[in-house]
Amino acid sequence: MSYGACVGDAFSILLHLNTWQTKLFAYVGDLLTVFITVSIPKLMRRSSKL
Repeated sequence: MSYGACVGDAFSILLHLNTWQTKLFAYVGDLLTVFITVSIPKLMRRSSKL
């Protein structure tokens, strides 16, 4: 899930944040990517049962 970390990293660099904030944005971007990746199949199964 390094793509989410790269997006968070790039966003923080565009905002001219310092090092620890860049790492925080990368971590949050990574967590969001994992959450979305895990949520999509669950949503797909719910919608197919309707």
